[in-house]
Amino acid sequence: MNSRPATSPHSGPKQSTFVSIDFKSGVLTIKPAGPTLGERETMVVAAEVRPWLTKHSNKLRAVVIDLSQVEIMTSFGLGWCIEVRNAARLINAKTVLFGLHRELLELIRMMKVERLYTIAHNAGDLASATAA
Repeated sequence: MNSRPATSPHSGPKQSTFVSIDFKSGVLTIKPAGPTLGERETMVVAAEVRPWLTKHSNKLRAVVIDLSQVEIMTSFGLGWCIEVRNAARLINAKTVLFGLHRELLELIRMMKVERLYTIAHNAGDLASATAA
């Protein structure tokens, strides 16, 4: 695990036990730590992400939720993904899901929420989805 101290949305990337967050060139990247995104993890991640969304809202064009480390996501995790999408939509930023394992992609499709997101299956898709 990274031993850098956690930082505020004012001073660069943040790395904590539950999430890494970075803002570059209008793109906010949120990467929850895995393997589970359940109630406890979601509450912590949401609290850590909220100030970043607020701070960068006037220059945000895309939010990437990188779920590549998440293997299990409960309804709390799914609800948080929708909450992030709704916050991004209010400021006209797109939301991109990246790094979905097959089971998570199936969950997203089963819950019929895939239409709310741009889904990037690989780095090329991600670059296209977040291009200016």
